[in-house]
Amino acid sequence: MIDRARQFIAYAKNQHNALIGTWQFDGETEFLNDMFKNILHNNSILSETSVPYMHQQNGHAEQLNHMIMNKAQSMHFCACLTDTRWEFS
Repeated sequence: MIDRARQFIAYAKNQHNALIGTWQFDGETEFLNDMFKNILHNNSILSETSVPYMHQQNGHAEQLNHMIMNKAQSMHFCACLTDTRWEFS
């Protein structure tokens, strides 16, 4: 998981010329270790923990998931696929 975070930070910098300003966590502890905190600190990334049961803090991810599902459903209907073929859209 630590290596994936390093790869993602490098990908954002190299491919999109973007710097990550804040990394937001849910209330779980899988990211709260010293090694991961050092990676964030070395890359000048702030860490925040979302408030439990506050779904508004996940608004961008929720919007993206909703958009992807709408596009998949649109492709499904345009291709005239039956409901048993949903996974192929």
